[in-house]
Amino acid sequence: MIGRLYGLVRVAIAGVILFAIWTQFQGALDDPFTSNVMFWSEFTYQSNLLVAIVLLVGGLFLVADIQPRHWWDLVRGAMVTFTATTFIVYRFLGEDTRDSPYGVSYYESWANDVLHVWIPLVVLLDWIIDPPDTRITWKQALMWPLYPLAFCAWSLIRGPTVDWYPYNFLDPDESGGWLGVAAYAAAIVAGLLACSAVVAMIGNFRRR
Repeated sequence: MIGRLYGLVRVAIAGVILFAIWTQFQGALDDPFTSNVMFWSEFTYQSNLLVAIVLLVGGLFLVADIQPRHWWDLVRGAMVTFTATTFIVYRFLGEDTRDSPYGVSYYESWANDVLHVWIPLVVLLDWIIDPPDTRITWKQALMWPLYPLAFCAWSLIRGPTVDWYPYNFLDPDESGGWLGVAAYAAAIVAGLLACSAVVAMIGNFRRR
C-alpha cells in the first residue's frame, strides 16, 4: 500500500533533481560557450524539470490522500518514457560530448549521473512500485513520444537559424550531413516507440 511516507520520498527525489539541475545551471553561467537559452534548450534539463514537478505533485497527492484520475497515469507514463529516452540517448549518443564546448556541457559529474542515469532508473522503479490504476492503451502510449519528437523537430528547424544544435548528433556538420541526421532521427523514433510500448506493458502488467 502506497502511503504518505512514500509521498515524502517522491518529494525528496524531486528536490534532488532540482538541486542537480541548479548545479548544472550554475556551471552554465560560467561557461563562455553556453547561454541560458542554450542550457534550457537541452532535452535533459527540460525533461528532468518536468519529472521533478510530476514527482512533487504526485508526492503531495499521496501525502494528502488524493486519488488522481486516469490522466495522471498518462502523465506519469510520459515521464518514464522521457527519462528512459534521456538515459538511452546519453548512453549511446551523448556521452562523448561531455567536454565539448559545442554540444552538451556536463559540469558536475554527480549531477550529470543523477540526471542521466539515476533518475531514469528511479522513475522506472516508481512506475513499477506504484503502477497505473487503469489500463494504458496503445493509442494512449503513442502520445508519449510526441514531446521528444517535437523537441527534435524544433531543434532541427531552429538550428540553421542560430547556428547551434543542442546535441551533436542533430548537427549535420557533426553527424555526416543530413543523411546522418536522418539516420539518428529514425533511431530515436524507433527507440521512443519501443520505450513507450515497454512502459505501457510494465504498467499494465503491474496493475493486474
